[in-house]
Amino acid sequence: MVAVQPTSMVRLQLRSVCYHTLQSDALQLVEFRLIVFRPFKGEVMTGRISSSSQHGINVRTEFFDEIFIPRTYLFEGTTFDLKENVWIWDNDGNEFYMDKNELIRFRVEEEAFEDQLPIPPHLQDDRMEIERKPPYRIVVGTQF
Repeated sequence: MVAVQPTSMVRLQLRSVCYHTLQSDALQLVEFRLIVFRPFKGEVMTGRISSSSQHGINVRTEFFDEIFIPRTYLFEGTTFDLKENVWIWDNDGNEFYMDKNELIRFRVEEEAFEDQLPIPPHLQDDRMEIERKPPYRIVVGTQF
C-alpha cells in the first residue's frame, strides 16, 4: 500500500505590478505551485467512515472528503441496519460493524467529475433546495 500525503505548503511569489491609469486597473504577475491529488484506479488507501446510508458509505481522509463506497462495492454479505444506521458485514458468522469514524481500507474503482456551472440569478430561487454535486468525487470499493 502506498501512502499518499499531499503537502499543505503552497509556494506563492508576487512579482512586478503594472498599473493602467486609463483603465483604472492593476495587473500583478503571480507565480504559484499547485499540488493535485488524483489517485489511480486500483490504488488501495485508508480513510475513516464519515457517514452511512442505505445507498452506501461516505469516507474521508485527512485531506479529501468526497469518497463514496456504493452498496454494490461493499463486501459480499454486507447488510444495512436501519435502526442503527450502520452497515454490518457478516463474515462466516462473525459480524463486523462499520461505525462512524472507524478506519476502513478501500480500493479506487472510478472517479467522477461534475461540471460546476453557475446558476443564473433568475433561476436561483427555484433551485435553492437542489443539492450540488462535488466537482470531483472518488468511487471506491472494499473488495480487493
